[in-house]
Amino acid sequence: MKFELLFHNQAKLELFESAEWYAQRSLQAYSEFSDYVSSSIEKIKINPHAFPTVYKNKKKCIIKKFPFSIIFIINGNQIFVISVFHHSRNPNIWKKR
Repeated sequence: MKFELLFHNQAKLELFESAEWYAQRSLQAYSEFSDYVSSSIEKIKINPHAFPTVYKNKKKCIIKKFPFSIIFIINGNQIFVISVFHHSRNPNIWKKR
């Protein structure tokens, strides 16, 4: 089954702000972060059911080498990313989405 990937507006903002934070520190860090996020998204698109459910119907993909997870919901053939979540933040932020 081919999945369509959609982002919650807050998830887009989290991803953009995180990428900007790394870009301000180092272009290498920004590049690595972007590569790992892209790789994680591709893994989710290939087999979203392989990831653990962490809260109700929400699943989590941990981004390797970075303190972030991609939180998403599967609805039919759509994957809806609700958060690109930094592990130091309060998880109640994404649980309400």
